[in-house]
Amino acid sequence: MSAPVNQERIISKLQTDYIFKLNKSEWEDFAKKLHYPGGMAVRIFKKETGSRALVYHIKNNTPFLSMEVFYRAPDFNKPYIFFLWIFYPIGTFQDTTEAFLNKVAHRAMMDLEAEYGVKAFYSVWDNNANLMSPTMEIILLAVQKK
Repeated sequence: MSAPVNQERIISKLQTDYIFKLNKSEWEDFAKKLHYPGGMAVRIFKKETGSRALVYHIKNNTPFLSMEVFYRAPDFNKPYIFFLWIFYPIGTFQDTTEAFLNKVAHRAMMDLEAEYGVKAFYSVWDNNANLMSPTMEIILLAVQKK
């Protein structure tokens, strides 16, 4: 497994438990108050199904991570799924096979225990929208409470 995902804690059970207790309006308030030190800022993208918070480095406009809690109608009181995007420089991952992604999901589930199900995805974020720079590799974790 690639070093960045293998060596770092991928996701926190304490924070995930907290997020899954928030209704949609509480998540919106929480997302607005997110603060990351060390030259980072948070940009909020409002969506009907739940806002997305993008944390990025101010100096070079490079994304660091992004979180979105998805709520679905008619019950916006319970999160349906939590998405966590983790951004890495191009070339970080030599292996992006399904076996690798299963290891990433398994590692996240070890942190979260049996209460959650996790699926991992890999993609390359191309800066064709010119919102951020540069092009990045992404590990996306989709987390659902069982």
